[in-house]
Amino acid sequence: MSGEMYKEDIEQGGDYYGIRKEMEDIGHKAGMVVHVEPFDVYQGPKGNMFLGTKKLGTLWGEEDKWTFLPEYDVKLMMSVMPAKLTKMQMISRLKKLKEKMPTHKPFDVLKGQKPSHYQTPSLKKAQQKSLLKLVKSKYKLVESQHD
Repeated sequence: MSGEMYKEDIEQGGDYYGIRKEMEDIGHKAGMVVHVEPFDVYQGPKGNMFLGTKKLGTLWGEEDKWTFLPEYDVKLMMSVMPAKLTKMQMISRLKKLKEKMPTHKPFDVLKGQKPSHYQTPSLKKAQQKSLLKLVKSKYKLVESQHD
């Protein structure tokens, strides 16, 4: 037996469907998204934990214990260590991790009069002009000629 797991194993009626639903429940209660993928019949499916588009780590499930392995950058910057906990403890831990994660928008978009007219705040425009001025001062801009 090779130990391969297939997508059918985590679908409804599959051997690991219950674990998949538990992983999704943990993610939902913690305010995160879990993408469950088939992995190995010996280790079970793996759940990739996301907060927005940021992957925070991987969730593995066993009988009554859940293992969370954080991504390298999350482990480094947020001082998050791997954990093996019960379901309720894992939900609590992931909620705390979510609260510690920085939440900011790169910039706000202000709506214009028409839906097709969007403007960035004046500070953003000033930054764009400054960057353009810097690029023009360092490089000679030429239009490319295509034959």
